[in-house]
Amino acid sequence: MNYIEELRVAIRYLHGGEATHVESVPVKETFQGKTVWEGIVEVFDLHGHPEANRVYAWAHATDDRSTQVGT
Repeated sequence: MNYIEELRVAIRYLHGGEATHVESVPVKETFQGKTVWEGIVEVFDLHGHPEANRVYAWAHATDDRSTQVGT
């Protein structure tokens, strides 16, 4: 399973519905002139959700192996 598919599975588990990958967007978040996070955010169209039609997802390393995907 590749990275995008892993995110799709996480989206399905967390939000229900199916996700279609749209694009990858580089993001750099700064605070007081310093970079606090830099990475790639994946953009998905969300199908079958009652309120949302778009979702953003990324993966990050943590000490807790059960929480490695953010959406």
